[in-house]
Amino acid sequence: MGNNQSEPTRERKEAKFCVGVETEAPLAITKWNEDTEKDELLAGTEALRELARLFNEKGLLAYDSAVDHERNYRQWAITLDPSIEVGHELQGVGSPIEIKSPPMSINTSKHKEKFRVMWEIIEPFKVPSIEYWKMASTHVHFSLKNIEFPIEVAQQLAFCVVYFEQAIDAILPGMTHVNDKKRPGGWKHCDRFAKRNRVRPEYNGRLPLNNLKSCWEAIRDTEDIYELAELMCFDDDMHRRSFGWKLKNWKWNFRGLGYRTIEFRH
Repeated sequence: MGNNQSEPTRERKEAKFCVGVETEAPLAITKWNEDTEKDELLAGTEALRELARLFNEKGLLAYDSAVDHERNYRQWAITLDPSIEVGHELQGVGSPIEIKSPPMSINTSKHKEKFRVMWEIIEPFKVPSIEYWKMASTHVHFSLKNIEFPIEVAQQLAFCVVYFEQAIDAILPGMTHVNDKKRPGGWKHCDRFAKRNRVRPEYNGRLPLNNLKSCWEAIRDTEDIYELAELMCFDDDMHRRSFGWKLKNWKWNFRGLGYRTIEFRH
């Protein structure tokens, strides 16, 4: 007689969405000096060490490293970031610091409390003048825990990017320092402001994407994350394309961390 017992149905696990945040900021880290009985301004590795101590004290497991060659994704990383381009301007003011969070599940609200604690820690050390924030920004990486982005999910996110793009533009600050000659019309008008994902120029017989219908049809026709990234982050610079260089400075970078994350860089 054959075995008529059916195999037990396996319960499908819910995909866990994760976020990881990178925050770049010029911070004036201070520490109480017992000898002088004054707050002492720290710089370089001393500033990193003190900030990591404060993170650990507040329950955020963190380490400091001037150059983070061996990233520990289970902890907060606190490093120096020369890309902020503060140069001599921050001498006597603070240090260019980047803070990277570990990937955190957003299926619960626990991540919100951790980010709140992070901002609470760095708030007293923020350099108030926007003159020193020329290259600083916050990036958010979206991913699915332990699995690649299913193309259907990535396509839905891509269309949301297009649909809400102008709304997000409107709520982001556009101010600049009055003496900032690099951005006379505000930082939104500078070359470094992340490029739009919505409009693609006509190229090699492909029609431009200039309305929601054409965008959705093009997004829906993509077969994998690589094709979707090429669509959403289409670079018409022939020099970069000839060398295979991938520009990541888009409002939404669909090539984040080797195509494993979708990165919000607005």
